[in-house]
Amino acid sequence: MSIARSATHIHVSACNHDINWLQKLSPDVTITISGCLSECHDESYGYLDFIVKHYDDLASHIIFVHGHETASHYDEPVQTAINRLLTTTYMRSVPFGGLFCRTNTVFAASAWMAYHKDIPDRAPTELWEMAFSNTGVRMPPRWFYPCCGTFFVSRDAIRRHSKRTYEQLLSNLKQKVPEALRHGVCGRILESGWASLFLPPRTNYTPPPHCTANGGCPGGVCERERQHDRRATFHAFYLIGGGVGALYGLAFVAHRQRREACVRGCSACWRIACTE
Repeated sequence: MSIARSATHIHVSACNHDINWLQKLSPDVTITISGCLSECHDESYGYLDFIVKHYDDLASHIIFVHGHETASHYDEPVQTAINRLLTTTYMRSVPFGGLFCRTNTVFAASAWMAYHKDIPDRAPTELWEMAFSNTGVRMPPRWFYPCCGTFFVSRDAIRRHSKRTYEQLLSNLKQKVPEALRHGVCGRILESGWASLFLPPRTNYTPPPHCTANGGCPGGVCERERQHDRRATFHAFYLIGGGVGALYGLAFVAHRQRREACVRGCSACWRIACTE
């Protein structure tokens, strides 16, 4: 079956991964695989390369995933998430969505660089421009997107932009991102940017329905609570490492207050996620 005639296509970015899990997927999907790519050492280049090559013959919906079956940021094996997605109306009701419940509210590229002290820090706007210059895609004022570069998108959402836009993105990753930043940063910039690329302006990302079954919060037990705890921990290591104990204390108190808002009710938690 050709990609264009398929209702759902799956593109897998697999570099030295065991992809036997593909045999556990529904036979109704088509599949392509990109291997190790030297231009950018993560999934983003493979995803963009697929879009450019198949821009004129895309399936109705495309699922983009990594090659590994399980990972620390996966709630469940990837084939389980995909097979469930294929049986729900979620993928048909939104132009862009996630497979897993983990939702990010920080710029992933900055977080990645904060853990790699041997690389000179770059401002978020500078990192964004490395990938998105000359595309017309603006950095969002707030971050809210599916974690870790796994998502689905509709053909129409991809074609909100011309093929030239995706060619420009590929060129930017290859020519504007310094070699020292290509392992990790390429994918983390795009991980944070896929929602801005595929969704219309001022449109929020909608997490999977199975994650919002209890009170409207990802994870059902207030995923934002866990997110803010993780962010508070990040501030602790980052600021204490720089000897700024007082600032850490203020940051920790602020995040604990937001955590308590989550505990009081998931509706409050959801408002925080959508407005911060």
